[in-house]
Amino acid sequence: MRPQRSIVILAPDAVEEECCKAVFRLGGRVVKRLPLIRALVVEGLDRERCSLLGRHHGVKGIEDDIPVRAIGPAVVARPWRPLSVEQCCGVVPWGVRRVGAPQVWRFTRGEGVTVAILDTGISIDHPDLAPRLRGVYNAVGGSDDDHNGHGTHVAGIVAGGGIPGGVYGVAPKASLLAVKVLGDDGSGRLSDIIDGLDWCVKQGAPVANLSLGTPVPHPLLKKAVDQAKAAGVLVVAAAGNSGPRPQTLEYPAAYESALAVGACDRSGGVASFSSRGEGLDVVAPGKDIYSTWLRGGYRRLDGTSMAAPHVAGVAALLLAAARFCGGRADVWLRQALLQGAEPLRGLLPEDQGKGVISAPRALTRALATICSRSRDTDRRSRRSGGELSRGNCFG
Repeated sequence: MRPQRSIVILAPDAVEEECCKAVFRLGGRVVKRLPLIRALVVEGLDRERCSLLGRHHGVKGIEDDIPVRAIGPAVVARPWRPLSVEQCCGVVPWGVRRVGAPQVWRFTRGEGVTVAILDTGISIDHPDLAPRLRGVYNAVGGSDDDHNGHGTHVAGIVAGGGIPGGVYGVAPKASLLAVKVLGDDGSGRLSDIIDGLDWCVKQGAPVANLSLGTPVPHPLLKKAVDQAKAAGVLVVAAAGNSGPRPQTLEYPAAYESALAVGACDRSGGVASFSSRGEGLDVVAPGKDIYSTWLRGGYRRLDGTSMAAPHVAGVAALLLAAARFCGGRADVWLRQALLQGAEPLRGLLPEDQGKGVISAPRALTRALATICSRSRDTDRRSRRSGGELSRGNCFG
């Protein structure tokens, strides 16, 4: 059983080391520092001693370190039978085709863009993923490798390399950061999620995929996602698998700073398990999704956990195509993804958000927006007598 932890929020004028000493004097220990939200994670303090610590002038408040878990799979994985090499060589799964990724691959495959996968880790020796892996961070301890499979499956949807006998992801040349924030059982703590987000911000990752969540809102989770967005990170989060009941979005997906992703199926509708509610942004393929698995294998899973990485992959495609245009990506990226979605007929926004994510439509919106802003900058430069901006926009 995991020891009880608390998150100590520091006051604006607090001296961190003094607060650490106060924890020690009360018999506790600091196990983690969370600079993203300016807090400490402590163990060994019961309620009474936490109350005493809360009176320290450097402590603004103390919160429970709540549990968080991987969202999905929505159903037990189907019995897996190996496919022949002829059947699966360079396979492009239906979800990758549905979001239109192959239609833009002649322009962009995600080159030079890094997507952080905050999950159970990534199988570091999987042949479809190892060449894409650019860094590993372990917030939970133990092995850096994935012994659950969830994170490996998610990573393959984003950036599977399409090796012979393998599978293509949405952005097959994007790079990956394996950020292990969930244990081998698929569960973790709020503090580990925040720790992982903080590392992503420091690494400069423009996209972070969180196929995880909790049904319980928490102010510190919101603050962390808000801070990540302010730092220029697009946080893509799975909506949850509690549909079709209304108002079932999980957190962090339900927060405005995250991009909430529900699941659609092959038939063109929203998957029955996909969570609904105000704040849902888009849907993406999330049923019968074929991707990478443990020990160099492949598997089909269902869930909004599988939908979110389709969106993260499309974001990587857009960033790679527009990387020479300059400016902060977060200014236009989210807008392009939403405006480029394809609405599903007969469904409310609470069921589908703006619709199904579309790489070609989103790329068109992105480049049009960037070029328009570049022209505006040029006009302002001319009026002020300055030199012309020479941003490169794709026609």
